[in-house]
Amino acid sequence: MDVVSWEEVESRGLGARDVRRLVATGEWTRLRRGWFATRAAADDEDAQVVEQIDRRHESPGETLTALQLRLAGVAYEPQFDVPDSGQWTPAGRGYRADVRVIGHNVLIEFDGKVTYENGDSVFQEKKREDHLRSLGWIVVRVVWSDLKIPGRVATLVREAVAQVTYKGPGYVRMRTL
Repeated sequence: MDVVSWEEVESRGLGARDVRRLVATGEWTRLRRGWFATRAAADDEDAQVVEQIDRRHESPGETLTALQLRLAGVAYEPQFDVPDSGQWTPAGRGYRADVRVIGHNVLIEFDGKVTYENGDSVFQEKKREDHLRSLGWIVVRVVWSDLKIPGRVATLVREAVAQVTYKGPGYVRMRTL
């Protein structure tokens, strides 16, 4: 059973018992419109997957990114409100990142194809990333092809953490969280 499908059903207000019933009766694929192949799972596997459900993920790509982080033992926080970023956003709300790596000034953004459909969105995203960097954050961008390679997200995060902790030329002291 995949976590993305579980989160989708759970976000519709169904509980673990409802999900198990949907899987057992074969209704799961109709509910998911064929996005993911599913199979009936043993109760202990169901319980493990249900424990991983997190409503804070806003897309299947974010969920799979978080799963790779979890498997690699990376501590993270989804939907992180970036401090001191309000001056660049409407109504001063500030930026929100898909994921923050706990203990480091590293943010992770999952970029689906929709993110870059027009030139203006590319420009706005570049400005946003420039602002985040000016606050001392490293931004790791994850795309679908990264998620197909086991351990790729963890490698990108390790490289970013090394970048943050490197104290060579051009070192900028990072703020503590």
